[in-house]
Amino acid sequence: MGEVLVFCLTWIIGLAMMLFLLYFVSKHNLWFRKYGLTLFIVFLVIGFSVYFWGYFWGFAVDDSSLLHAIGSLFLALFSSGRIMVMELDIGSTKASENIELYRAIYGVVMFSAMVLLAVMVVANIGGGIMGRLRLLFLQTIGSRHNVYLIYGVSQESVFLVKDIHKKDPNGTILVLCGRDEYADDTEDRKHLENDIYRYGAFKLSFALERRNLFLLKIASRCRKHSYIICMHSKRWKNIKLLNEICQAEGKKIPDRLHLYVLSERERIRRIAENNIYQKWDIHWEDPEELAARQLILSKEYLTVFPKSDNILGRVERDFNLAVIGWSGTAEELCRYLIPGVQTAGMHIRIQLFGAEAAEKTAYFQVSNPALGQAVQLDLCREEPDTKEFYEYFIHTSHCPDGIFFTGTDAAKNMELALRLDDILQRYQKKVPLFVKERNISEDSGILKIEGIAGFGCQEQIYSYDILINEKLDGMAKAVHCFYKQYYGEQGDEDTFWKTASIYEKFSSRAMAVHIPWKVCAAGYVIVSGLPDGSYEQDLEKNPVLVENLSIGEHLRWEASLFCEGWKSGTPEQMPPGSNKDPKKRLHTCLVPWEKLPEVGRYYDTDYQYLDTHLVKSIGHILKTAGYAMKKEE
Repeated sequence: MGEVLVFCLTWIIGLAMMLFLLYFVSKHNLWFRKYGLTLFIVFLVIGFSVYFWGYFWGFAVDDSSLLHAIGSLFLALFSSGRIMVMELDIGSTKASENIELYRAIYGVVMFSAMVLLAVMVVANIGGGIMGRLRLLFLQTIGSRHNVYLIYGVSQESVFLVKDIHKKDPNGTILVLCGRDEYADDTEDRKHLENDIYRYGAFKLSFALERRNLFLLKIASRCRKHSYIICMHSKRWKNIKLLNEICQAEGKKIPDRLHLYVLSERERIRRIAENNIYQKWDIHWEDPEELAARQLILSKEYLTVFPKSDNILGRVERDFNLAVIGWSGTAEELCRYLIPGVQTAGMHIRIQLFGAEAAEKTAYFQVSNPALGQAVQLDLCREEPDTKEFYEYFIHTSHCPDGIFFTGTDAAKNMELALRLDDILQRYQKKVPLFVKERNISEDSGILKIEGIAGFGCQEQIYSYDILINEKLDGMAKAVHCFYKQYYGEQGDEDTFWKTASIYEKFSSRAMAVHIPWKVCAAGYVIVSGLPDGSYEQDLEKNPVLVENLSIGEHLRWEASLFCEGWKSGTPEQMPPGSNKDPKKRLHTCLVPWEKLPEVGRYYDTDYQYLDTHLVKSIGHILKTAGYAMKKEE
């Protein structure tokens, strides 16, 4: 009976050790890949020492000679090689095998070397095996750290994996792909999968009909946050996966599950209000919009703000911008530029260069019929990189306040920006230039030296700070919370944001993205830390500043809706009790500042006061988001 018990305990201990090792290796595979070879060499050296001791003393005689020591040395070297093939040969050392301490040391060394060799093989070439192991442990025991589930193998997902591992090294990253996608396996795809694995993620293939089940199971087991990021290059597959997750029957929605879906703007606008998405924390992301947003939130963008003409929050002059090359990024950039300029009460004129601009901007202009109330769009026929093009910027009396190169060809954008910058410098004209890039390259260093701002790099867009921990959402939540509490609702910003409609999120983000310009118009900058109350004191002393900023906020809000196809409507055109009709894109408050009181009397709401109250609360909003305002020197 005792022998059976010992046998069972031995098997249980062995099984437990194997499970622990599998869990430990799957969790720390990068560490083993980095240091596994070093440890294996260490154990080979220890193994050599053990063998040498065994051969030397196991065959020792009274008159052992130097020749015996040399023989033991070479035998030990030979036997050390057997560790590589996991061959047990303790019997070769004769008498030493009967010494318990020697047997224990020999067993530990052989076992450790065997494990390290197996780990190195699996860690370096067994990405699929490691992914399955990690998935098994996540589904069984969960995780104490964040879990990132990325759908789609592409260069973009490689960038995201690399940055997530850098910002959250304890998090677990699984990159998912359907088994049907292996049919189009190529060398490029294999390189991408190797890069993903090298940067700390596990690649996992799965059956399409079962993916929503294990994704939700992992999220429910995670004790911190779990992120499902749908970024397949075929965007319709992202929507398909999202639908399968949201329509899963009988599954409780995990509290800390966040869904990120990359798709095109028009597709997002059509489906985002679907009722099946309302209970989920879904972040709809358009890569073109992310590129534009990255620029708008950058310090370089604020260089185009005419601070010298700013008088108490208002700039009394036209603001001219040039956009060279039309693309999805250019369209999204215009949606940000047009409202942003209104913050300081300026009239904006955007010049579009190239004969193709008229054709490519047709949809943008026709789909936004009231756009002319917010911006003057001029189609310039000078083709980029022609004599007429360069002469236009040399001789024009009003050189643009900023020039944006946003064509679809990133290399051409770069080349054209450098050439135009060279021409402008020769004629002593200093104009901020912004170039849409694709990847960070050697040319990026040249741009930085020349004072040209690059934006929209894939490495920057597909990053932890932009997609997952984007500071804009922090400010947008604070803005949304401000409005909810203003109307008397109880709750915190996370609760309000989770139940917000797509329209409310859009409106809050549109306000938040232009807070830096509004702060700049007030003569301040945004910094980390706690507010000192100087902004509120300035507003109390300067009622004109308050009025100008309030008017600017109304103009910004109007322009942001005009850029989304909204028009002004009468109360009779609206649903009962509402001041807007999102389906028809009509809003009663899309009127000049002076006519707001008239609309307000109909709805028994002081809309001018609401804008003024918002301006006075910017410091509080920033504080809620973790920022403060500092007087600009």
